[in-house]
Amino acid sequence: MKLLNKFLLLAMLSVVFACNSDDEELAGQEYKPTVSITASAPTGNVDEGTSITYSLSFDKPINHPISFVATLVSGVAGANDVELGVTTIPANVTTGSLTVDFIADLVPELPESAVIKIEGGSEDSKYYINPASQLPNYTYSIISPVSATDLAVALEWDYDTVSDIDLYAFSEANGPWESAATGDTPEVKNIILGSEPDGTYLLGIDAYSLTTGVETGVTSFDYNFIFGTPDGSVTNVSGTYDYENQDATYDVLAWPSNPVTFVYILLEVEKTGTNYVFTQL
Repeated sequence: MKLLNKFLLLAMLSVVFACNSDDEELAGQEYKPTVSITASAPTGNVDEGTSITYSLSFDKPINHPISFVATLVSGVAGANDVELGVTTIPANVTTGSLTVDFIADLVPELPESAVIKIEGGSEDSKYYINPASQLPNYTYSIISPVSATDLAVALEWDYDTVSDIDLYAFSEANGPWESAATGDTPEVKNIILGSEPDGTYLLGIDAYSLTTGVETGVTSFDYNFIFGTPDGSVTNVSGTYDYENQDATYDVLAWPSNPVTFVYILLEVEKTGTNYVFTQL
């Protein structure tokens, strides 16, 4: 009988301690601030170059700093498309903000999805956020700029093999006319304007670093033209450039405004109004 009473007493004490532990845990949550987030653009289409601000507010102060970070949960977009912000709200402060920047690289692209979440920036910070806080996902479609009239182009190549390629476009039929992109990696430009005359335009390259001897031992490299047209479509034209035999492989023309620069022609573009048709040569 005494043994039975002991078991009953232990069981009762276990229940009391368990209830006290649950009560203490619930009471502890009351001191953790509930976080509210207001986004300057909560969802939808965003243009490259746009910044979205997320305003954070606590329902009560806490004697502890809490950090927050924007994370890319899912989507096609990657680190080259989105710059994710971080912030820390100091102890006893109840408001703060962080920013997400959608990077403008000007490369023609189809819309890219990005799902972003704002959350505690460390395990310690997550502990001090009340679990009743609503931390939703924000879903966006990133839109590249599209001209209503012009032909946009980005020229990519193997950057590890060739450090600089210059892009040239000109028209013999509508000459003297020329356009060039010579300062970026990749080269990006609205290369043919809608206001230009209709007709045939030539696109070519000058493997500048190879020509000046900066790189050695390269006999060929891969290239990729990405065209963005006024109708919103994106077209890729890829190939391998035969540098070793370029004089025998490609038509070569002197650049009109600088005849000592020789351009090796890779494509023709037939312009009719704001319609552009590409032919790889």
